[in-house]
Amino acid sequence: LYMIDLQALPDQGKPDAVLVRAREKGVRYSVEPHGDNDLVILTNHGDCPNNKIVLADRKNPSNWDHVLVQHDDDVFYEHVAVCSKFLVVDGRRGGLTRVWTMPAAGGESFRGQELKEFVQPEPVYTVEPVHSHNVEYNAETFRVIYSSMTTPSTWFDVCPFSHNKSTVKVRHVGGGFQA
Repeated sequence: LYMIDLQALPDQGKPDAVLVRAREKGVRYSVEPHGDNDLVILTNHGDCPNNKIVLADRKNPSNWDHVLVQHDDDVFYEHVAVCSKFLVVDGRRGGLTRVWTMPAAGGESFRGQELKEFVQPEPVYTVEPVHSHNVEYNAETFRVIYSSMTTPSTWFDVCPFSHNKSTVKVRHVGGGFQA
């Protein structure tokens, strides 16, 4: 995977493509830039079938020694979305979909921070970020869709720090259903 930093374009000519990491058999990874210096990388590297999240420096993107979120046999981390002041991770634990957030310390770096789960009110549910709605890098909230056996599909905007949520849309369910 090569990365082109559009913020650091040379004055003339084409931008340089930087190799993030040489190809390794069976290793998957996705890269999200954060700020001027960091790359947030979701990977299965190092015998981590459920993935882990590492932080790399843009100047040395192949050094994945700084593990931000350790591999966990009980948790599958599926996707990471990075904003300027926080990141959102979605995955599964205990057979249920889950969402976690992590603030950037001082709005600058994720180093030394921990994931916080966006806890749901019902025991059985589905929840996931709506990635097509979470494309603003300087966003103050992120959007999720939630549903359960008693709650129709509901879209919420969620504060990544307090996990307070506001309802954006509720899918109408016919037949006299009352949630």
